[in-house]
Amino acid sequence: MITKPFLVIQHVESEDPGVFSFCLERREAKVRTVRTYRGESVPAEPRGFSGVLIMGGPMNVEETGRHSFLINEMQLIRNCRERAVPVLGICLGAQLVAASFGAPVYSGNVKEIGWYGVTLTGQGRKDVLFEGFPETFTVFQWHGQTFDLPRGALRLAGSAGYPNQAFRIGENLWGLQFHLETTAGHVRRWLKENASELESLPYIDPKAVLDGIGRYENQCEILARLLFDRFFTLTLGAQD
Repeated sequence: MITKPFLVIQHVESEDPGVFSFCLERREAKVRTVRTYRGESVPAEPRGFSGVLIMGGPMNVEETGRHSFLINEMQLIRNCRERAVPVLGICLGAQLVAASFGAPVYSGNVKEIGWYGVTLTGQGRKDVLFEGFPETFTVFQWHGQTFDLPRGALRLAGSAGYPNQAFRIGENLWGLQFHLETTAGHVRRWLKENASELESLPYIDPKAVLDGIGRYENQCEILARLLFDRFFTLTLGAQD
């Protein structure tokens, strides 16, 4: 029986859990959403939660002076590892997982905005979340930061431009640089809200990004539901 709520940390209104929300609703999970953009506090102690999902956002990990909640999130992540509470970090969330265990986070060579292929490593093909995935699959990306892997972390997926696209620490912490949770609505909204940024990036074609929705959205949703259902199943073990 599910008794503990599932914790979602959301940094901006436009980066919600997307497809992952459907999985939580279908499981009739209790969910507590902390919206840091509204000034809501991030709990440092994970004992009362079955699992944690940390979403993306426009801020960078090193901006703790402007965004003090990032410090609390990294403490929460470290405590989750100690308490064996599963964590899934998306984009900024993945960078926070890496930084929580001493890995540097820094600007990549070029921003990735749009649909890009990622390839599973040998470890990734055996990982509990990715087992049975295509070896290479296309996902939505929107980021300019990257990170090194913490000591002991396993690289699960990478790409030519960003070798650390997915990783795992121990048996309960995952980071995904890419946005598997996005819907067509997310893509359209982010393009609209960030039009000025895109104007400064001539190598990004917004029309091509929009056209990619029809080609890739359905397959991404299938993979997102599979991955998150597997992750949610792991949280059931944290109910005790």
